[in-house]
Amino acid sequence: MKTEQLEVIAHELRREIRGEVRIDPVSRALYSTDASIYQIPPLGVVYPREVDELDVILEVAGRAGVPVVPRGSGSSLAGQTLGAALVLDCTRYLNRIEEINPETRQAIVQPGVVLNSLNAAAGRQG
Repeated sequence: MKTEQLEVIAHELRREIRGEVRIDPVSRALYSTDASIYQIPPLGVVYPREVDELDVILEVAGRAGVPVVPRGSGSSLAGQTLGAALVLDCTRYLNRIEEINPETRQAIVQPGVVLNSLNAAAGRQG
């Protein structure tokens, strides 16, 4: 994708969401690797602040024909979160545990909740 096209998409996202949009070389380099042997720089990184922003981001990316790679709790280390795409990193802001129900053994969490955090919170409730 050409830099000009990426700038247009980033501008539109910045206008539509409160979250952060980064297409600078450093941010892209930070998200180009994981614990695997792969190294694939993304087109950019978006840190949504609200769950509703995910719909907006997907709509903008879809109209532009830009692939999206979601990142949640960070447990995938074998290249699953890498790609020449727009990375949606939900761990920064969308990391709240909304509800834990010990009776039904179910939890409602945002997509960036790390499993260890959920286990610790569930453990406190038995």
